[in-house]
Amino acid sequence: MIKLNFRPAAVAAAALAAILALSGCGGSSSATSSPADNPYGLIEPGTIRVASLGDSKPYTFTDAQGNFTGFDVELFKDVAHRAGVDKVVFTGQDFSGLLAAVANGQFDVGVAAIGITDKRKETVDFSNGYLAGYLTVITTKTSGVKDAEGLNGKRLGVVQGTLQEAYAVKNFTS
Repeated sequence: MIKLNFRPAAVAAAALAAILALSGCGGSSSATSSPADNPYGLIEPGTIRVASLGDSKPYTFTDAQGNFTGFDVELFKDVAHRAGVDKVVFTGQDFSGLLAAVANGQFDVGVAAIGITDKRKETVDFSNGYLAGYLTVITTKTSGVKDAEGLNGKRLGVVQGTLQEAYAVKNFTS
């Protein structure tokens, strides 16, 4: 395994700031609800609709019963509970469309170890980050790849739309 120190990036967290900020990025609350009934401006008062990933262990994934779990999921549910909202509905999305789905009001928030960048801040608001991201490349023992230069000319798999994809495109194009 080769571990490349990817530019540490603050990772979007599930925090009260996310509830407050991202809920203001789109969507409309019920015409009959007052700000007192829906203090966070949620799409559906009393329910936080969350766009997430179902296959990004250990941050967010679905268990054998199809329930969302993982570090980010459990942290977000705890924060939502502390904010007085216990109905949290997670829906799996492709990472590449997750931020757009929040920005256009399909979801109140996105929870999926989302790296914070200035470009992303143009469309959605972020809570304070709580993780540093790294790009790790895993190969077989017989691949001959011992360092970053050994990746030249090799195929590298990354998740579309992630900071890791941007890093790989910038640094491993040959």
